[in-house]
Amino acid sequence: MTKRLLFGWPRPPAREIRRILVIRRNGIGDMICALPVLRALKKAHPTARLTVLADDANAPVARCCEAVDEVLVFPLRRRLFTGRTWQAWRTARDLKKRRFDLAVGISGSFSRLLAQMVYGTGAGIRAGTLSPDRIVDPFYYSHYRVRYEGSRTHQILTGAEILQSIDIECDPGAIDLPLPSAEIDGAKSWLKSHLDATRPVVWLHLSNRRPESRWPTARYKELVSKLVEKTDVSVILARTAGDPDFEPSFFEPLPRGRAAWFEDDSFLKFAAALGLAQIAVCGDGGVMHLAAAVRTRVVALFSSTEPEIWRPWGASHVVLRRGEDVNLISVDEVFSAVVQCLKSNV
Repeated sequence: MTKRLLFGWPRPPAREIRRILVIRRNGIGDMICALPVLRALKKAHPTARLTVLADDANAPVARCCEAVDEVLVFPLRRRLFTGRTWQAWRTARDLKKRRFDLAVGISGSFSRLLAQMVYGTGAGIRAGTLSPDRIVDPFYYSHYRVRYEGSRTHQILTGAEILQSIDIECDPGAIDLPLPSAEIDGAKSWLKSHLDATRPVVWLHLSNRRPESRWPTARYKELVSKLVEKTDVSVILARTAGDPDFEPSFFEPLPRGRAAWFEDDSFLKFAAALGLAQIAVCGDGGVMHLAAAVRTRVVALFSSTEPEIWRPWGASHVVLRRGEDVNLISVDEVFSAVVQCLKSNV
C-alpha cells in the first residue's frame, strides 16, 4: 500500500498504443544494446510516439536512432534533494503527466529504481525484468522476463526477452547507428589530412573507465610499433577527451602518415571517425559497442566483465580474456588477433 500511495495507481491498458516510453540509463554500450528494442517497438507501433529516458552519457546514441521521436535525460529536473528514491519519484511524477500507454524498463537484472519509474508512469502496460523472488507479487510490471541467478544472457537478448513478454519480436542484429553525412565527410577529410587513407585503418582506443580494463600505455606503444613495422596499416590512437593516463607525448614521435592521434569530445565526430577504421582494439565498454554499431570489427580486451553478457554483437569480432586482469593479455596476442582480422577482411 505504501508503494501505491507513493507512486499512484496505473491506468487500465489502452486499446491503442499511442505513446511509448523506454527507459535505458547508464552508458553508451547500454543504449546501443537497446537499439533493437527501440526499432522493434516502432515497427510494432509505427504511429506511436516513442520517447526514451536516458542519461547524459548515452542520450546521444538514442538521438541517432531513427525510431526515436524524443529523448529525455534523467533526472528531468535538478533538485536540491538528490536521493535515488526522491529522484525516481519526481521523475515518475513528471512522466505520468505524459500519459504513456506502454513503458519498458531495460535492465539485465531487477532494478528497484528503474521499476519504480516504470510503475510511476501510470502506463497500463509496463514491461521489465524481475528476479525470481518477486514473481509472486510482480507489482511494478504487468509483463516481465525473469532473470535467474547465474544467467549469462547477452544484454541485447535481455531486451528481446522483455519485448517477448508483450508479444513483440525484435532483430538482435539491428544495432546499426546511422550518423549524419556531414560528420562522416568531416571524418574522411580528417583521415586524408593525417594518414595514408589508402591503407587499412586500425583504431586503438586507450581509455577505459574500469581500472582493471585499462591496458598499460607501454603495451599500446609497443603494439603501435609492431603494426607499423610489420603490417601496412595506418593507426589511429584515441582516448576519452582529457584522460590524463594516456598522454599524446608518451607516443611521440609518431611515424608521419602511418599513425596519428585523435581526440574529440563530440560524440558524432568520434563515432564517425571510429566508423572509418576496419578494426578497433579496445577494452570492454562503450567504445567496444559503438565500434560494432558503426560496423567496425572489434578486438575486445576483457577483464572482469562477462563476455557472454557484454561481448560486442556480431560473429566477426574477437574477444581476448585471460582471467579478470587485462594485464594478462600480451601484445603478441593482440597483434596476432589484429593480423588475423586483417587477413579475413581481404
